[in-house]
Amino acid sequence: MKTKLVMVAIGVAAALSGFWTGSNRGRHKWQQIREWEFQSQNHIANRTRASIAVSALSRLAEGKQLEARDALEMQLDLGISGMLFYFSNYSRTGTDSIDDWVVGHALSYRSQHPWTNSLRPDLTETLRRAFNKGD
Repeated sequence: MKTKLVMVAIGVAAALSGFWTGSNRGRHKWQQIREWEFQSQNHIANRTRASIAVSALSRLAEGKQLEARDALEMQLDLGISGMLFYFSNYSRTGTDSIDDWVVGHALSYRSQHPWTNSLRPDLTETLRRAFNKGD
């Protein structure tokens, strides 16, 4: 009887040890996957920033200020509308102080330097809503 009890205890200990090892490895793997996703998104964002900067700087260097401004204004529209989309669909806490600062400065800039997005007129209403949140 004592031998059976020892064998059961060893079996339970082995099962618990296996479960702990497996769950630890699983948690580590999920952390790696989340980190990879985060770094992948960060890479895409940085690649986009670099592409926009090269486009605007190239146009400025060629003396095409209006084209450079249009490219940057478009990025402002897309950035603000993307922020609003995130707030509406994914944010659990709403806006934070940095979001409010960005929207406030964009609103201030846009009120001093009006621009009509002829390529994406659908963003006009989205931006109006975002700027109303910034008031």
